[in-house]
Amino acid sequence: MQQHDKHSPRVEDAIQDPRTSAPAGYRDDARPHDDEENVFERAGVRPDVPAAPGTPDPADVAARGELARFLSPRALPGTRGQLLASAEDNDAPEWVREELAQLPDDQLFESVSALWAAMRRPAQP
Repeated sequence: MQQHDKHSPRVEDAIQDPRTSAPAGYRDDARPHDDEENVFERAGVRPDVPAAPGTPDPADVAARGELARFLSPRALPGTRGQLLASAEDNDAPEWVREELAQLPDDQLFESVSALWAAMRRPAQP
C-alpha cells in the first residue's frame, strides 16, 4: 500500500478499509425493500425444537412487529382508511397494505394488538 504524506499509517488504513466507506449510522441495507424479504422466513422458527406451551408463534411475532413498524404512532386509534394512509406514507410492503385493505371499514382500531387480532381472523373453509 502506498502511503501519502497527509495521513498517518493508521488513518491511511482506515481510509482504505471498505467497511468505513459508508457514513456512521448509514442503514440503507438494514431494511428489506418492499417484498424483497419474507418476514415469516426471518422469524427464526426451528422445526426441530418444540415451542413451550403458551409461547406465541415466532412467525406471528415477527409479522406483528413488521406491521407496527410501518404504522405511525399517530395512526392509532384509527380506521382502515387512516391505517392504509399511514402504511402508504411509510412505504409498507404489499402484504401489509393487502391485510389492511381487508379490514372492516366501520371499525376503530385502538392499538396494534386490536389491529392484529382483527387481521388474524379465522380462515375461511
